[in-house]
Amino acid sequence: MCRNAVCEIWNSSSYCFNEVQSMCPFNSRAPLGSSVVADCVCDGGYYEAYNALSYGHQCVMCDPGYFCAVGGRTRCPTDMHSDAFTDNSDACYCNAGFAFVDQSTCEGCAPGTHKPLPSDGAYIACAPGSYQPGEAALGCDPCPDDMSSPGASVAATDCTSVPGFYMLAGAAVPCARGFFQPEPGQAECLACGHNDPGTSYYSTVDASADPGDCTQCLINSHIPSGLSGSQQSDCVCTPGFTGDTCLACPAGTAKAASGPLPCPGCPEDTFSSSGSTVCSPCHANSASSANSASAGACVCVEGFGAAPVNGVPLCVQCVGGQFKNPSGSCESFPVGQFASDGMLTVCVDCTPGTYADAPGAVSCESCPANSHSPAGSYSIDACECLPGYESSTECTACLYGHYKPATADDACLPCPAGKSTPTTGTLAALDCVACAAGTFSAANSSGIMCARCGLMMMIAFITFKSSLVPLLEGL
Repeated sequence: MCRNAVCEIWNSSSYCFNEVQSMCPFNSRAPLGSSVVADCVCDGGYYEAYNALSYGHQCVMCDPGYFCAVGGRTRCPTDMHSDAFTDNSDACYCNAGFAFVDQSTCEGCAPGTHKPLPSDGAYIACAPGSYQPGEAALGCDPCPDDMSSPGASVAATDCTSVPGFYMLAGAAVPCARGFFQPEPGQAECLACGHNDPGTSYYSTVDASADPGDCTQCLINSHIPSGLSGSQQSDCVCTPGFTGDTCLACPAGTAKAASGPLPCPGCPEDTFSSSGSTVCSPCHANSASSANSASAGACVCVEGFGAAPVNGVPLCVQCVGGQFKNPSGSCESFPVGQFASDGMLTVCVDCTPGTYADAPGAVSCESCPANSHSPAGSYSIDACECLPGYESSTECTACLYGHYKPATADDACLPCPAGKSTPTTGTLAALDCVACAAGTFSAANSSGIMCARCGLMMMIAFITFKSSLVPLLEGL
């Protein structure tokens, strides 16, 4: 109400005109003593606008992007925004894609960053796996599938393959089974076991980033190609091993090929130890049976004996007069035996009538003339005079009137008295013949011979006289 033409304002939302109190338009107020509607000032966050329909001014909401103070409306600075009902410039904040440089200035986000919503916050770096080449961006572009990038990346080229993949022509390709790649952006995958030469590995995992996905092949097995495998069955037994669990080939067998097939036996004249890939030949001049398990199974062939040569046991040819004994070595034949060459393996006795008085003879010596020896004789002393012969220094025929029935070094025996022999070298007493009538047996330098009676006296006298001549010449 108005008193004494003074407007008594009951509240700050009225004025007194012509002693009539009126309310200020909605969302406005007037100072004490206000008398006209023009004194009504819009509240903060509202501005005064003329509305023809309401026949006057009214305070309306301050639009987003503006701030309203003291009844006026002002647009927020460039690249800034505000909420509805904003009543001061400090409430303006940067648009999406922009951030404060200072309290009143916004600048577009740099490449590699973004800001998705209007706010007074700072811009945000692109997350790993995304990039943004432009400025004032609202978001970041994702890297292609199976690729990633460092945070705050600014280009698509910053996207590289993730672990388990490798780069090929600008795209990410998964590592095949048997390979892995723990690092991003590499040009190739690493083979399982790449840092363990001579050992085979396999992996059943696609796009593996973990070397722990690789499994070593069983002991004594490998992958023949030398590459890593994609399944356990790629591992096969190495040469020299066989079976599902790759056991060593037994001694006496060998296998040069990879795989589980049985190990073939070694042929004759070869040998092998356990786990062999090939059968080794016996050394020269030796032989072995099939499936031999060591070099010791190779024995020297006939005519050759085992002998060390420069510390290596070899088979050397036995020389004449030697044979291969049961131990396999060359040995000289004992006395009384011989061999004409080194190819005999048994001792041969000297034949009767011969002898060998030294070991290792290649032939036997014949007994002296008119003597004989038993088989296997080893001394000339074994040579004895034949029947009909006797020995002093050599075997000579028995004189007339003598005989010798056996081979021996005995003297010839005289025929009984009155008998003689028609020839020398008589063998038996039966060959002694009685002297004819008018003769008798008498000894002379030729033996015992039958002589005429009377003639023998003359012969005896002549013999006696001859014996005296040396005696008389000595007087």
